[in-house]
Amino acid sequence: MFKKILLLSGFLMLFTACSGMQNPFVPQPDTGSDISMQESQSEPPPEDVNTYFDFEDILIPSDLSLDQDKSIIFQTSQIKAGKLEFHGRVDPVSLFDFFIVNLPQDNWSIKGQFKYGHFLIIAEKPGKFTVLKISEGNLRTTLQLWVTPRLP
Repeated sequence: MFKKILLLSGFLMLFTACSGMQNPFVPQPDTGSDISMQESQSEPPPEDVNTYFDFEDILIPSDLSLDQDKSIIFQTSQIKAGKLEFHGRVDPVSLFDFFIVNLPQDNWSIKGQFKYGHFLIIAEKPGKFTVLKISEGNLRTTLQLWVTPRLP
């Protein structure tokens, strides 16, 4: 009988001690005590911002890095053309969808596309064309982006 009372008191002490602990899987109410912390959490870090590179009208996701050794730009006072190559650990379908959504927002007109297996987007703007090729490798995805002036 003494063992049962001792065991029962031990469980009661354990449950009483644990009742004040917060469960990490249950969302806790916001106390509003640290406003600067809340503000910094609502703003994305600068490296998560998509950006434009040499072509000011083609937005590139922040998950991709420019490979300068495999890129080339030709520019005169009237035209800018060339090839940019980017690499990153991104899903090729998501990358494809990113450009299908964002190219028209930069006034590109999508003229053709291949999806799955091989990813290719052909788009046009007054005076120029762009071709985007997305390739999936073992450890990373490659984006090759060509921009060329439109021939008269």
